Amino acid sequence: MKLKIFDITNTPKAQPKGVPFLSVSAAGCFTINKVLEEQLTLKEGAAVKLAQDESRPKDWFLIVLPARKSYSSDQSTAEGFLIRRTSKHLCFNSAGIKDLLFKSVGYPGKSGRIQISREPIQHDGLTLIPLITSTSKVK
Repeated sequence: MKLKIFDITNTPKAQPKGVPFLSVSAAGCFTINKVLEEQLTLKEGAAVKLAQDESRPKDWFLIVLPARKSYSSDQSTAEGFLIRRTSKHLCFNSAGIKDLLFKSVGYPGKSGRIQISREPIQHDGLTLIPLITSTSKVK
């Protein structure tokens, strides 16, 4: 008999059920669903940036910054868009980014949902989480 013993150091973590996505309102509120919140271990007080590939304008990425206690109440700090908690979800606001994102992918709606990849990529020392813009859905 050849046993493989599992413990906390060699057991893979279970993938969260459901699909990670951002819901985007007409006013530019990006709501983070629970699956994405858990996938990225996001907390209120963290911040995010969004990045667009200039050579492939339909390709967008989320960049998560660590939580800091020194953010002002202004949601668009120099460090990124501040994540705050509503009664049920985490979210951040940027009507300008919403408009740029929707226009770049030819999205006809005023609000929608964008699936997020489970697999981050590395580029120039940054961890980028791809937005899967081809699956965007009109609300």
